[in-house]
Formats: sequence, C-alpha cells, structure tokens
Amino acid sequence: MHCCCHEHGMFSSLPSLKVWRPASSLPSRHLQIAHRVKAASCARWIDGPACDRPANESQTKHQTSPEGPYAPSRRHLLFGAASIFGSTGLPALPEAEATQVLNVDGQADLEVFQFCVYLSVVALRGSVPNQWVEDFKQALGEYGVLRLQQKGQLQDIYKELGQPVKKKSASRADVVTVGDSWLGPAIKAGYLQPLQDVDSFRWWDCLAPHWRRLVTRNLSGQADPKGQVWAVPYRWGCTLVAFNTNKLCRRGGVPIHDWSDLLQPCLKGRVAFLDSPRELVGVALKTLGLPYNCTYSQLCKSHVSLQQLQQRLQHLRDQVRLFSSRDHTRALAANDVWAIVGSSLDLIPLASRSSNISITAPVSGTALWADLWTVPAHASGGSQMQGPSPLLPAWFEFALQPSRMQPSRGLQLGASPLQLPGHLSSSQKEHDVVSSSEWASQLIDGVMPEKETLMRSEFLLPLDQDTIAMYQKLLSV
Repeated sequence: MHCCCHEHGMFSSLPSLKVWRPASSLPSRHLQIAHRVKAASCARWIDGPACDRPANESQTKHQTSPEGPYAPSRRHLLFGAASIFGSTGLPALPEAEATQVLNVDGQADLEVFQFCVYLSVVALRGSVPNQWVEDFKQALGEYGVLRLQQKGQLQDIYKELGQPVKKKSASRADVVTVGDSWLGPAIKAGYLQPLQDVDSFRWWDCLAPHWRRLVTRNLSGQADPKGQVWAVPYRWGCTLVAFNTNKLCRRGGVPIHDWSDLLQPCLKGRVAFLDSPRELVGVALKTLGLPYNCTYSQLCKSHVSLQQLQQRLQHLRDQVRLFSSRDHTRALAANDVWAIVGSSLDLIPLASRSSNISITAPVSGTALWADLWTVPAHASGGSQMQGPSPLLPAWFEFALQPSRMQPSRGLQLGASPLQLPGHLSSSQKEHDVVSSSEWASQLIDGVMPEKETLMRSEFLLPLDQDTIAMYQKLLSV
C-alpha cells in the first residue's frame, strides 16, 4: 500500500515503513487476523468488502498452521508505526484494519494493515508558527500524528536533554529546539546524535555554506568542516540597538548607526546591555575593527593589543547602567536608559509601540543567532522505541520550504534561513533588503536590515581554550 501524504514532494525522502512480522508477535488488541490460503495463478490485489468476494474467501476460518507461526501462509504486510512499535508504552494506537489483501505467487494472501506514525517535537515557545503546525498536520492526514510540546526557555530544553530517564522529558522526543550557542555544549555532553546521510536530502541542498559551517561540528562541539552534521536551522535573528531619539538628540548625541556610537559621552551610564559577556567582549572587538569571533591568536596578529582591548572594554562598561536580558527593554521604556543592546525578537516589538524609539542594525555587522532542530541522543519514536521517528526528514524539509518564509514580517518572529544573505530566494524582491537611509523605520515594520550589514555579521562560534583564557582575563578586571 502506498502512502500519499505529500506537500510539494516533502515526503518523498521518507524511508520505507513496510516491514515483515509474524502476526503472533503483535498485540492481539491491534491485530485480529484471519488465515487465508488460496490457489491463484498470479499475484493480484483483492479489493472491496468481504461480501463482494467469493464465499470461500470471506468465510475462511482461522486455523493454526502445523508449521508454526512463521509459516509463509501466516505472513502479513504491516504499514506504519504500530508495526514498528509493537506493544510499547505509547498511548493506544487505533485499531488495525485490513485494508487490502495481496496474493503472492498463488501461495498465500497477505493482509495489508495501516497505522499512524508519530512525530514528537519539543520547541521553544513561540518559535513554531501555528500555521506550520496546521499545515504539517494537514499534509500528514491520517498517516501521522504530530505531538508538539513548547518550553518557555532554551535552558529548560537543555536541562531536560540531560534527563533521559524522566518521563515526557525532551530527551525522549524525536526532535527538539536548541539555540546555536547551546549546540556545542550539548554535543560535548553527549545529549545529541548526529544526523545521518544528510547529502541525500533536499533540505541540505537548501542550506548556504555559512549555515553548513554552523551545524557541522566535531565531538567536542567545535566547528569542524570534517565533523558531522548535528542540526537543521529553522529561524534566525540578530542583535540590534534601540535608542530614544529625542533623549539622545536633546543631550547633544547623534543617532546610533554603528557600535562605536554607543561610546559617545552623552550615553555614559545610559545604556542597557544583554547579560552576555560574550556579546560585551564582541562589541568591544567590533569597535576596534575586529570580528566578533576574533580568537587570541588572531588578536596577537592584529593591530590591536590586549591592553587596548581591555581599555575599550572598560570604556564600554562605563557606558552601561544595566546588564540584563529581561529588564533591558523595561529600562528603555521607563527612560532609565536611552539605548539598549538586545535581540531582534525583543527590540522590534518595543520600537513598534513607541514613535520615540528608533532601531538599528550596526553597519559594521552584528551577532546572529539561530534556533536549530536537533535529535536527542535518546530519541525514541522509531523502530522498537529506539531512534527517532521516520517522519523526521519530512519535518526538516517542511521547515526549510520556501513557502515557510514570511518576507513581509522580516525579523519580527525570526526569519527563515533562506532569507539570510548568501542564500536569497529568487522570489524575493530588492526592497526586501533595505537601503541604509530607510532601514531604521522599515526594520521596525519587520523588513530585513540591509544586505551588506548582514553579510558582515557572524554567528558566535565556540571559543578555543586560549581565547577562553583571554576572555576570563578581560572580564576579571
């Protein structure tokens, strides 16, 4: 029996779900199988209800073969998850129904059974649009069931990945959200399993080189072109700067266009910053013309000394009144600070509610972040409750379809990986990437920052040991 549950061919890469298994080894509550043996000259499908078949077919009684339960006449073709799961701890599956009978070489009739396949997803709350869920469920139809749990914080998911014995833990799901900054530690801790045969799937072909570099890691979680693929990106955003235009201009300041503008005297003690040492040092590096991911060895070869970096970091600290990833937006709304550095998810809604607040993506480039689909090491939706669900490739491809993009919403809820410059969809128009003279107002409306800015931006990659030691020295002063 063929499963026809496609949306733009997204299920074409699914592995076959047809398996042979003797009826006696399956739960009786799911299978009540009549033994049929009949002579025929060739294999054929027998369709229609039993009342339309010859009497000797519909009234054949169940008999036990002298050859035991593994006799050829007792074989049955099963389709779907129940044939794989058997008697497991999953909720009760729908009762199996023999939908068709196949006669093989005149020896035995094979009854075809149909069951649902399950996909268990644990996602960061708000990262999966409701329309995605509805579209995927509609595409699955009666052949699959999507089970979606949503967690409030990425650290909640990460914590559950380390609790494989806990019931309903994220570690038992087929696929979970992991932030890009959590990917390295999760790999190193053994919480995840690498994705297999990625070259055979279309979603891998959709990913630009910078995305492939982000998700290809060695067993220590470090970026490694010779490593394995551990994740599939499904949305991204970036670090932005929001500022009170009136307050800044009245105190003799200038609108913020780049990171160095945070250092102007009128902003001393008037900046709120993410509670992230990595972001703080990264911004200090950017004001000195160096990349976010500058390593200790790269710093030694540059025109900037460690002492100069220390001085710039201290200058930046003097500008900051509050380090918080939760209260920074409140501080700006209450006029306690005049500029804040934060995630696009937080700053765009804030700026849209107030005409006094402008928003910018620093022109020299900013930090990018991504939410990734990963497979827990203890995923248990597959065969014999081991390994992930066979629907996993379909979910990955679904997340990266061009139809999932929402160019008009830009970064408001996170953008599709296909919208990051370096891999723009052919359907995108030039005005989706705005000019520098217009970006502040249009970014509030959800449009992307200008292409050149995003091309200079970086994902924050894991640091090597020498660079970690440098950070510790810088931040301990």
